[in-house]
Amino acid sequence: MTGGGAFRAVYEEPGAYDRLLLPHYFQGVDDVGLVDELLDRRFGRPSGELRIVELGCGTGRMTSRLAAHARRLTVVDPSPAMIDRVRVRAPTADVVLADARDALTDLLSRGRAGSFDVVAAFWALNYPLGQFFETMTADAVRPVDDMPRAREHAAGFVRRLVRLLAPGGHLLVLYFDPDTPEQQLVTRMWERIAPFPGRGPPYPLTVLLDTLRQEEAAGHGDLTHTRYAGAAWAPDRAAAVAWFDGVHFKGFPALVGDPEVRAEVAAIVTRYERPAGDVVLPSGVHVIDFAVGAIPSGICRSGRDDAGGGADVRGPRGAPSVRRRGRLRRGLRLARGRDRRPGLRPGSRARRSATVGTCDLDALVDAVRALHHDHGLTLDTEVAHAVKLYATRSDVDAAVRLRCFALREDGGLDVPPVVVEPGSSTRSRSASGCSSTP
Repeated sequence: MTGGGAFRAVYEEPGAYDRLLLPHYFQGVDDVGLVDELLDRRFGRPSGELRIVELGCGTGRMTSRLAAHARRLTVVDPSPAMIDRVRVRAPTADVVLADARDALTDLLSRGRAGSFDVVAAFWALNYPLGQFFETMTADAVRPVDDMPRAREHAAGFVRRLVRLLAPGGHLLVLYFDPDTPEQQLVTRMWERIAPFPGRGPPYPLTVLLDTLRQEEAAGHGDLTHTRYAGAAWAPDRAAAVAWFDGVHFKGFPALVGDPEVRAEVAAIVTRYERPAGDVVLPSGVHVIDFAVGAIPSGICRSGRDDAGGGADVRGPRGAPSVRRRGRLRRGLRLARGRDRRPGLRPGSRARRSATVGTCDLDALVDAVRALHHDHGLTLDTEVAHAVKLYATRSDVDAAVRLRCFALREDGGLDVPPVVVEPGSSTRSRSASGCSSTP
């Protein structure tokens, strides 16, 4: 037996996972930093106001980051050893000792549908999705007999994840890239035991993305999917070999005891070993964000500011109050109806007596960042467009739907005309029928 230990020791032996885990780096930060950036982009600075469930929390490496944003945090993992560790890292979290599939069924049966602002699964969804297609013991890997039915059940699992989300909520996923040299070697070795379902390790990822695209097409939310290249770093050859044996092969006896497998692992470690003796394995991650609801998190409610100094307004789902800034109010008034840039109709039909929805500039920037991923706009252009959208509408909640526009071939945004009646909510032609893919 090698440094990987007994079968599944990485999940069941206290301290094994943290000892064997190699740090992974993407975009200049490790994977924990990547989660930090993802949370900051979506929700801004930690407010402690979100309702979050993390599936497959492991030893809680990401949990502490989620806890800073959470009013209530629920964590789920089937390993007692890992749950014991996460209790230390996040002592205020509600802990559920169960696999993701059972926990999801339990949450929905207890009426928790639509009750979470974040459903998170970092490096964890490949396990519950893969279990729909095969089972593994210390002796064998057994594919299921009815693959089409297994795919239907896996897709249903993904749809039920989406059901947990409240309006404006996000399903946030980190999923390993199955096409890197490291993962391709792991695939070849496991296929010595049994073939992977479908088209191999990418198949559960394909099911996940296909199902979320179907949810998007049905108008249930917006999918953002990005792949980042990166690297896993091992301080020496022994750590790299233990990573393969303990984590990738899970101490499976037929693999870690096979001389041909040992030779394959030694070859890839040698290939990526550096003169200093450390090993840098090419890696990759798929970052998946499925956002439910038409109004991005962070948008403030509209209202008239007659107090001069500015009043507090509350954001969606009881978010913290945001102070209206005088300079932003003046900027919105100046922006209203004054820009005739090609491709953007500034809403000149809006009556001048209408109340202008206002919000904190930082919240505005956070609210429109998602447009960059969908339409390739620069952040400055996004802010300019969003300010005009705010400045030409009366009721933010009813009418400022950032998805209710068309992207023109010249790169401009075609905004639906708006008619404002004094004292009434704003209505646009597409307000009741926004497409999830403008």
